[in-house]
Amino acid sequence: AEIVGINRVYLHKLFVKNTGIGPARYLMECRLKKAETLMEHEELSLGDIALSTGFYDVSHFSKAFTSKHGISPGKYRLNKKEEKERG
Repeated sequence: AEIVGINRVYLHKLFVKNTGIGPARYLMECRLKKAETLMEHEELSLGDIALSTGFYDVSHFSKAFTSKHGISPGKYRLNKKEEKERG
């Protein structure tokens, strides 16, 4: 808001009006989407993925991911690996 020179509350209202969600939730969705993509790279640990997507530790990442997907990041990764192997 400061960079573009408008009130923070007004920016929040504009953001919600145009996206349907607040900036913090939007950012979280972007971070979790990036994490999903990074989980395809098996050489990356969940810790690496957590830090690469802005989470301060694996526990915080795991809680946010599980809240969105209903399963842990480890289980999600395993499911995706099995899907890939099946074809």
